[in-house]
Amino acid sequence: DQMAQKAIEQFGRIDILVNNAGLIRRRNVLEIDERFWEQMMTVNLRGAIYASQACIPYMADERYGGRSYGRIIMMSSSSADHASAGMTLYSTTKIGLEMLGQAISKEHGHQNIFALSPRFGIAPTPGWDFKSYADSLGLQYDSAVEGSARRAVIEYYSKQMPLGKVGTPEEVAKIVVLCSSQVMEPFINQSLNAWWGRG
Repeated sequence: DQMAQKAIEQFGRIDILVNNAGLIRRRNVLEIDERFWEQMMTVNLRGAIYASQACIPYMADERYGGRSYGRIIMMSSSSADHASAGMTLYSTTKIGLEMLGQAISKEHGHQNIFALSPRFGIAPTPGWDFKSYADSLGLQYDSAVEGSARRAVIEYYSKQMPLGKVGTPEEVAKIVVLCSSQVMEPFINQSLNAWWGRG
């Protein structure tokens, strides 16, 4: 609630919400415990619910900005399309995020409030746990050298990409801006793949 109130105090309206908080941590099904479950669910899904609850009333109220309008970007993943070993809980949170977006669109579409879910492929961001990735993939890296696990993971995935590279945080940001624009209105309440050519 404080986040939404701060935005109203500073800008007088809320048009766009990007539910971007997320953890990417790998753990096989038999290794999932209550602490890991709570951590992943809290950051990846529960936070998006609370942020949406805080912002939607302002988006719907014409007193803030002179119109009823809102676009909510649910930062999803290719893991919502297909599961991978070690990504069970991450995939679960991402498909849950997309369903949250669809429900919001159906409940608040009459107020011109809709969600859109870009599904990002391999685009390493600071939220990645590169060591757990490297370990689960059996990659070699030097734990004593900072950034070694990150380099190993990026090199591993880059070799699989048609473009020979993975996505970058800057490219992710550009896609979010695009998804927030009016040109994307034909795609509201949908999931869109941004996989950098990797099927």
